[in-house]
Amino acid sequence: MQGRAACASIALVAASVMAACGSAATQQGLPTRAEIEALYATRAEALAKGDLTSFETTYDQSRPALRRWHADEFADARQGLIFERVRSVVRVEPFGDAYVRAYVDLDTEITFGVQTPSHVTRAYFRRVGDHVVLTEPLDSELGAERSVTDNVLTVTYRAIDEDLGPLVLAETAYARSRIERFAPRGLISPVTIRLMPTVAALGLNWDSHVLTQADQVRGISTFAPLALGVDQGLRALGETTRAGIQLELARFLRGQIMPNVAARLFADQWLSDGWIHYVGGAIRADFFKPVCAGVPPPTLSSLSSVPALRSGMDYAIRYGFQRSLVEYLYERYGTNAYWDLLAAYQVDASAGIAFPKVLNISPEQYYADWLAWAKKKNC
Repeated sequence: MQGRAACASIALVAASVMAACGSAATQQGLPTRAEIEALYATRAEALAKGDLTSFETTYDQSRPALRRWHADEFADARQGLIFERVRSVVRVEPFGDAYVRAYVDLDTEITFGVQTPSHVTRAYFRRVGDHVVLTEPLDSELGAERSVTDNVLTVTYRAIDEDLGPLVLAETAYARSRIERFAPRGLISPVTIRLMPTVAALGLNWDSHVLTQADQVRGISTFAPLALGVDQGLRALGETTRAGIQLELARFLRGQIMPNVAARLFADQWLSDGWIHYVGGAIRADFFKPVCAGVPPPTLSSLSSVPALRSGMDYAIRYGFQRSLVEYLYERYGTNAYWDLLAAYQVDASAGIAFPKVLNISPEQYYADWLAWAKKKNC
């Protein structure tokens, strides 16, 4: 369990990274914790009221990529998608002469659709005129590009994230050893995790609600800044980041074993997403409670289709049911059953054909059997 043991302290690397930064503010003029907390309160109120003018005062208008990112976030919030819910500001520290870096605890049940005790991300602030804004260092202030590798897994990052690179590699190696137990073989092609310290580093075409993005062909997964979190003690990776690493590796592993199979599972999303979250995801444990109280469970059809985006909470519940369906498959039919189903889907992408062929049962009967099993297990 390499990732679980990797608890090196989150180091302050500001001195080496920021040596070339201009002195944009004096030490006395740097943002304070109280000002940062007030800024987040303003953001929350602006998102709740749909007050664009107020919301725009909270972030740095001189950073084009950051400006577009937050404009997207505001638009998403107006559609009921809330990707920012701050629980607390854990720590504030000077970062060079111009910035303050704050460690901010986000409510990841809202942001990511998973339930974890803590997801502390790093955010940067500076003073513009007489008020404080969310900002990010310029590319010239991020330091050199660096990497750590074990030959199969590689993590690339900038010097500003020197403390995170080795932690992510250790967690990725742990995730690999865990996930490969659910597959007929392990990774055979290299996988790279890219840690992006700023929105600008992601590029102008990155959607604000996308936290990780995988290139299956090249074996590269890119993590946005919000996807990188540590625990409350600032000593190890947070559970949400660990889950994100596991989910990405699960996708790569399945793609290497069964190339392009995800497209064949488009009409049966539970079989695709359910496996990813079964082997790697952190899902809220109480997703089944409403069923125990008499609320009808989601239908197999609703868990098979791609839903309209609504909220992270909806997705947490959805992933919980999908994961449970796959957990039942492994418990009732064994490890090979999932991969035999995928092989059948590659020939004919139809549950009505694949399930009788592999399991000698209809999809409808499988769902009924799973529901009886899930009620016994959870209620």
